[in-house]
Amino acid sequence: EEKMDKQTLDGVQYAKMILAGTENLRAHAKDINDLNVFPIPDGDTGDNMLLTIVGGARAAGEGEENLSATVRRIADGMLLSARGNSGVILSQFFEGIAQGFDGVETAGNAEIIKAFRCGVQSAYDAVMVPTEGTMLTVMRSAAESLEESSDSDPETLFIDFLEEAQKTLDKTPDMLPVLKKAGVVDSGGAGLICIIEGMLKGLRGEAVEPLGKEVKERLATGNYTEIHKLRSINTTDRIITLGNVLLNDKDVFEYYEKVLALQNDEFAELSAIGKLINQDVFDAMNDSQKQMYILDLSKLYLALKEECKDKIII
Repeated sequence: EEKMDKQTLDGVQYAKMILAGTENLRAHAKDINDLNVFPIPDGDTGDNMLLTIVGGARAAGEGEENLSATVRRIADGMLLSARGNSGVILSQFFEGIAQGFDGVETAGNAEIIKAFRCGVQSAYDAVMVPTEGTMLTVMRSAAESLEESSDSDPETLFIDFLEEAQKTLDKTPDMLPVLKKAGVVDSGGAGLICIIEGMLKGLRGEAVEPLGKEVKERLATGNYTEIHKLRSINTTDRIITLGNVLLNDKDVFEYYEKVLALQNDEFAELSAIGKLINQDVFDAMNDSQKQMYILDLSKLYLALKEECKDKIII
Protein backbone atom coordinates (compact mmCIF):
# COMPACT_ATOMS: atom_id res chain seq x y z
CA GLU A 1 0.00 0.00 0.00
CA GLU A 2 1.42 3.37 -1.06
CA LYS A 3 2.02 5.71 1.84
CA MET A 4 0.74 9.27 1.84
CA ASP A 5 3.30 12.06 1.46
CA LYS A 6 2.28 14.43 4.23
CA GLN A 7 4.65 15.73 6.86
CA THR A 8 2.19 17.62 9.07
CA LEU A 9 -1.24 17.20 10.61
CA ASP A 10 -3.92 19.92 10.74
CA GLY A 11 -7.33 20.28 12.39
CA VAL A 12 -9.40 19.22 9.38
CA GLN A 13 -7.40 16.00 9.06
CA TYR A 14 -7.63 15.33 12.79
CA ALA A 15 -11.43 15.71 12.75
CA LYS A 16 -11.63 13.16 9.92
CA MET A 17 -9.38 10.85 11.90
CA ILE A 18 -11.62 11.03 14.98
CA LEU A 19 -14.69 10.24 12.88
CA ALA A 20 -12.91 7.29 11.30
CA GLY A 21 -11.74 6.09 14.73
CA THR A 22 -15.33 6.30 15.96
CA GLU A 23 -16.65 4.26 13.06
CA ASN A 24 -13.96 1.61 13.45
CA LEU A 25 -14.71 1.23 17.16
CA ARG A 26 -18.43 1.06 16.45
CA ALA A 27 -17.84 -1.86 14.07
CA HIS A 28 -16.04 -3.78 16.82
CA ALA A 29 -17.97 -2.65 19.91
CA LYS A 30 -19.54 -6.05 20.59
CA ASP A 31 -16.16 -7.79 20.32
CA ILE A 32 -14.76 -5.30 22.86
CA ASN A 33 -17.74 -5.90 25.17
CA ASP A 34 -17.09 -9.64 25.05
CA LEU A 35 -13.51 -9.13 26.29
CA ASN A 36 -14.62 -7.11 29.32
CA VAL A 37 -13.65 -8.93 32.54
CA PHE A 38 -11.71 -6.19 34.40
CA PRO A 39 -12.28 -4.28 36.61
CA ILE A 40 -15.92 -5.46 36.51
CA PRO A 41 -17.15 -8.15 34.08
CA ASP A 42 -20.20 -6.18 33.00
CA GLY A 43 -19.63 -6.39 29.24
CA ASP A 44 -19.92 -2.69 28.47
CA THR A 45 -16.39 -1.47 27.71
CA GLY A 46 -17.05 -1.24 23.97
CA ASP A 47 -20.29 0.67 24.50
CA ASN A 48 -18.74 3.04 27.04
CA MET A 49 -15.74 3.83 24.86
CA LEU A 50 -18.00 4.27 21.83
CA LEU A 51 -20.35 6.63 23.65
CA THR A 52 -17.36 8.64 24.83
CA ILE A 53 -15.74 9.06 21.42
CA VAL A 54 -19.11 9.77 19.80
CA GLY A 55 -19.17 12.92 21.94
CA GLY A 56 -15.82 13.91 20.48
CA ALA A 57 -16.89 13.15 16.90
CA ARG A 58 -20.00 15.26 17.30
CA ALA A 59 -18.03 18.16 18.72
CA ALA A 60 -15.45 17.92 15.93
CA GLY A 61 -17.77 18.69 13.05
CA GLU A 62 -15.58 19.06 9.96
CA GLY A 63 -12.82 20.62 12.03
CA GLU A 64 -10.87 23.74 11.17
CA GLU A 65 -7.35 24.25 9.90
CA ASN A 66 -6.07 25.21 13.36
CA LEU A 67 -5.23 21.88 15.00
CA SER A 68 -5.23 23.21 18.57
CA ALA A 69 -8.81 24.54 18.33
CA THR A 70 -10.17 21.34 16.77
CA VAL A 71 -8.44 19.04 19.25
CA ARG A 72 -9.73 21.08 22.18
CA ARG A 73 -13.36 20.83 20.98
CA ILE A 74 -13.01 17.09 20.54
CA ALA A 75 -11.49 16.58 23.99
CA ASP A 76 -14.25 18.64 25.62
CA GLY A 77 -16.89 16.64 23.74
CA MET A 78 -15.42 13.37 24.99
CA LEU A 79 -15.21 14.64 28.55
CA LEU A 80 -18.92 15.53 28.55
CA SER A 81 -19.85 12.13 27.11
CA ALA A 82 -17.47 9.94 29.12
CA ARG A 83 -19.03 6.75 30.48
CA GLY A 84 -17.54 4.12 32.79
CA ASN A 85 -13.90 3.59 33.73
CA SER A 86 -12.83 2.97 30.15
CA GLY A 87 -14.63 6.07 28.87
CA VAL A 88 -13.09 8.29 31.55
CA ILE A 89 -9.57 7.00 30.81
CA LEU A 90 -10.15 7.42 27.06
CA SER A 91 -11.44 10.97 27.50
CA GLN A 92 -8.44 11.86 29.65
CA PHE A 93 -6.07 10.42 27.04
CA PHE A 94 -7.53 12.77 24.46
CA GLU A 95 -7.58 15.61 27.01
CA GLY A 96 -3.83 15.17 27.39
CA ILE A 97 -3.42 15.10 23.61
CA ALA A 98 -5.31 18.41 23.46
CA GLN A 99 -2.97 19.87 26.07
CA GLY A 100 0.03 18.63 24.11
CA PHE A 101 -1.25 20.33 20.96
CA ASP A 102 -2.15 23.57 22.76
CA GLY A 103 -1.20 26.53 20.57
CA VAL A 104 -0.12 24.26 17.67
CA GLU A 105 -1.68 25.12 14.29
CA THR A 106 -0.15 22.19 12.39
CA ALA A 107 1.81 19.33 13.96
CA GLY A 108 4.90 17.51 12.81
CA ASN A 109 6.46 14.44 14.37
CA ALA A 110 7.82 16.17 17.46
CA GLU A 111 4.45 17.68 18.34
CA ILE A 112 2.57 14.41 17.74
CA ILE A 113 4.97 12.44 19.93
CA LYS A 114 4.68 15.07 22.67
CA ALA A 115 0.85 14.98 22.43
CA PHE A 116 0.74 11.18 22.72
CA ARG A 117 2.94 11.30 25.82
CA CYS A 118 0.84 14.09 27.36
CA GLY A 119 -2.22 11.92 26.68
CA VAL A 120 -0.69 8.99 28.52
CA GLN A 121 0.25 11.16 31.50
CA SER A 122 -3.26 12.63 31.69
CA ALA A 123 -4.82 9.15 31.55
CA TYR A 124 -2.59 7.84 34.34
CA ASP A 125 -3.32 10.92 36.46
CA ALA A 126 -7.06 10.22 36.15
CA VAL A 127 -6.74 6.84 37.89
CA MET A 128 -6.17 6.74 41.63
CA VAL A 129 -4.39 3.38 41.51
CA PRO A 130 -3.22 2.67 37.93
CA THR A 131 -3.27 -1.02 37.04
CA GLU A 132 -0.79 -2.41 34.52
CA GLY A 133 -2.07 -4.85 31.94
CA THR A 134 -4.86 -2.46 30.97
CA MET A 135 -5.49 0.27 28.40
CA LEU A 136 -3.02 2.43 30.35
CA THR A 137 -0.16 0.01 29.69
CA VAL A 138 -1.07 -0.31 26.02
CA MET A 139 -1.08 3.45 25.41
CA ARG A 140 2.06 4.06 27.50
CA SER A 141 4.15 1.39 25.80
CA ALA A 142 3.03 2.56 22.37
CA ALA A 143 3.74 6.23 23.10
CA GLU A 144 7.14 5.49 24.64
CA SER A 145 8.15 3.47 21.58
CA LEU A 146 7.83 6.44 19.23
CA GLU A 147 11.07 8.00 18.09
CA GLU A 148 11.28 11.14 15.99
CA SER A 149 12.98 10.56 12.65
CA SER A 150 13.82 13.07 9.94
CA ASP A 151 12.50 10.75 7.24
CA SER A 152 9.33 9.89 9.16
CA ASP A 153 5.83 11.42 8.94
CA PRO A 154 2.54 11.32 10.92
CA GLU A 155 1.38 8.19 9.12
CA THR A 156 4.55 6.34 10.09
CA LEU A 157 4.12 7.41 13.71
CA PHE A 158 0.58 6.03 13.84
CA ILE A 159 1.73 2.79 12.20
CA ASP A 160 4.52 2.47 14.79
CA PHE A 161 2.11 3.31 17.63
CA LEU A 162 -0.28 0.60 16.47
CA GLU A 163 2.42 -2.02 16.10
CA GLU A 164 3.70 -1.52 19.64
CA ALA A 165 0.17 -1.22 21.04
CA GLN A 166 -0.76 -4.60 19.55
CA LYS A 167 2.38 -6.24 20.91
CA THR A 168 1.60 -4.88 24.37
CA LEU A 169 -2.07 -5.88 24.17
CA ASP A 170 -1.02 -9.46 23.42
CA LYS A 171 1.04 -9.44 26.64
CA THR A 172 -1.74 -8.12 28.91
CA PRO A 173 -2.88 -11.61 30.05
CA ASP A 174 0.62 -12.12 31.50
CA MET A 175 0.33 -8.85 33.43
CA LEU A 176 -3.18 -9.27 34.82
CA PRO A 177 -4.14 -12.73 36.17
CA VAL A 178 -7.89 -12.16 35.71
CA LEU A 179 -7.32 -11.77 31.96
CA LYS A 180 -5.25 -14.96 31.74
CA LYS A 181 -7.88 -16.87 33.70
CA ALA A 182 -10.61 -15.70 31.32
CA GLY A 183 -8.42 -16.30 28.27
CA VAL A 184 -8.80 -12.75 26.93
CA VAL A 185 -6.70 -9.64 26.32
CA ASP A 186 -7.60 -6.31 27.94
CA SER A 187 -10.84 -4.89 26.54
CA GLY A 188 -9.92 -1.21 26.96
CA GLY A 189 -6.58 -1.73 25.23
CA ALA A 190 -8.34 -3.51 22.37
CA GLY A 191 -10.81 -0.61 22.11
CA LEU A 192 -7.98 1.91 21.97
CA ILE A 193 -6.34 -0.04 19.14
CA CYS A 194 -9.62 -0.02 17.20
CA ILE A 195 -9.75 3.77 17.54
CA ILE A 196 -6.13 4.31 16.48
CA GLU A 197 -6.60 1.91 13.55
CA GLY A 198 -9.58 3.96 12.42
CA MET A 199 -7.67 7.21 12.91
CA LEU A 200 -4.93 5.86 10.63
CA LYS A 201 -7.56 5.11 7.98
CA GLY A 202 -8.83 8.66 8.33
CA LEU A 203 -5.31 10.04 8.02
CA ARG A 204 -4.87 8.07 4.80
CA GLY A 205 -8.08 9.55 3.45
CA GLU A 206 -9.96 6.27 3.25
CA ALA A 207 -13.72 6.79 2.93
CA VAL A 208 -15.78 6.63 6.12
CA GLU A 209 -19.56 7.01 6.29
CA PRO A 210 -20.94 9.83 8.45
CA LEU A 211 -21.75 8.82 12.01
CA GLY A 212 -25.08 7.02 12.27
CA LYS A 213 -26.04 7.69 8.64
CA GLU A 214 -26.99 4.06 7.95
CA VAL A 215 -29.45 3.91 10.84
CA LYS A 216 -31.05 7.25 10.09
CA GLU A 217 -31.53 6.37 6.42
CA ARG A 218 -33.20 3.08 7.29
CA LEU A 219 -35.56 4.79 9.73
CA ALA A 220 -36.39 7.55 7.25
CA THR A 221 -37.10 5.18 4.35
CA GLY A 222 -39.27 2.85 6.39
CA ASN A 223 -37.04 -0.24 6.13
CA TYR A 224 -37.44 -0.80 9.83
CA THR A 225 -37.25 -4.57 9.57
CA GLU A 226 -33.57 -4.17 8.74
CA ILE A 227 -32.84 -2.84 12.23
CA HIS A 228 -35.51 -4.92 13.97
CA LYS A 229 -33.20 -7.93 14.30
CA LEU A 230 -32.11 -6.93 17.79
CA ARG A 231 -29.19 -8.79 19.32
CA SER A 232 -30.02 -12.04 17.53
CA ILE A 233 -27.66 -11.07 14.71
CA ASN A 234 -24.91 -10.23 17.23
CA THR A 235 -24.11 -6.78 15.90
CA THR A 236 -23.67 -3.34 17.39
CA ASP A 237 -23.03 -1.56 14.10
CA ARG A 238 -26.38 0.23 14.21
CA ILE A 239 -26.03 2.44 17.22
CA ILE A 240 -27.57 5.87 17.65
CA THR A 241 -27.65 8.21 20.62
CA LEU A 242 -30.03 10.46 22.50
CA GLY A 243 -27.81 13.20 23.85
CA ASN A 244 -25.15 11.23 25.73
CA VAL A 245 -27.28 8.08 25.99
CA LEU A 246 -26.37 5.13 23.78
CA LEU A 247 -29.21 3.19 22.09
CA ASN A 248 -28.90 -0.27 20.64
CA ASP A 249 -31.42 -1.99 18.32
CA LYS A 250 -33.51 -3.26 21.24
CA ASP A 251 -33.80 0.26 22.66
CA VAL A 252 -34.87 1.63 19.27
CA PHE A 253 -37.51 -1.07 18.92
CA GLU A 254 -38.92 -0.17 22.35
CA TYR A 255 -39.20 3.45 21.24
CA TYR A 256 -40.83 2.26 18.04
CA GLU A 257 -43.52 0.43 20.02
CA LYS A 258 -44.14 3.52 22.17
CA VAL A 259 -44.45 5.76 19.12
CA LEU A 260 -46.82 3.29 17.46
CA ALA A 261 -49.05 3.36 20.54
CA LEU A 262 -49.05 7.16 20.49
CA GLN A 263 -50.24 7.23 16.87
CA ASN A 264 -53.44 5.47 17.95
CA ASP A 265 -54.19 8.11 20.59
CA GLU A 266 -54.87 11.55 19.13
CA PHE A 267 -54.56 13.23 22.53
CA ALA A 268 -51.41 11.43 23.64
CA GLU A 269 -49.56 12.58 20.52
CA LEU A 270 -49.93 16.21 21.61
CA SER A 271 -47.37 15.56 24.36
CA ALA A 272 -45.45 12.79 22.63
CA ILE A 273 -41.91 13.91 23.46
CA GLY A 274 -42.77 14.26 27.13
CA LYS A 275 -44.14 10.73 27.17
CA LEU A 276 -41.01 9.33 25.51
CA ILE A 277 -38.51 10.92 27.88
CA ASN A 278 -36.73 8.62 30.31
CA GLN A 279 -37.16 10.87 33.31
CA ASP A 280 -34.45 9.29 35.49
CA VAL A 281 -31.86 9.58 32.75
CA PHE A 282 -33.02 13.10 31.84
CA ASP A 283 -32.86 14.36 35.43
CA ALA A 284 -29.25 13.21 35.75
CA MET A 285 -28.13 15.34 32.78
CA ASN A 286 -26.75 18.86 32.79
CA ASP A 287 -28.49 21.59 30.77
CA SER A 288 -26.49 21.16 27.56
CA GLN A 289 -26.96 17.38 27.63
CA LYS A 290 -30.71 17.83 28.16
CA GLN A 291 -30.94 20.09 25.11
CA MET A 292 -29.13 17.54 22.94
CA TYR A 293 -31.28 14.72 24.37
CA ILE A 294 -34.54 16.52 23.49
CA LEU A 295 -33.28 17.40 20.01
CA ASP A 296 -32.23 13.82 19.27
CA LEU A 297 -35.43 12.41 20.78
CA SER A 298 -37.50 14.71 18.55
CA LYS A 299 -35.63 13.52 15.45
CA LEU A 300 -36.06 9.89 16.45
CA TYR A 301 -39.77 10.44 17.12
CA LEU A 302 -40.34 11.99 13.68
CA ALA A 303 -38.47 9.16 11.96
CA LEU A 304 -40.38 6.47 13.85
CA LYS A 305 -43.68 8.29 13.33
CA GLU A 306 -43.11 8.08 9.57
CA GLU A 307 -42.36 4.38 9.91
CA CYS A 308 -45.62 3.84 11.84
CA LYS A 309 -47.87 5.42 9.17
CA ASP A 310 -49.04 2.18 7.57
CA LYS A 311 -49.42 0.39 10.90
CA ILE A 312 -51.96 2.65 12.59
CA ILE A 313 -55.05 0.81 13.80
CA ILE A 314 -58.24 2.45 12.57
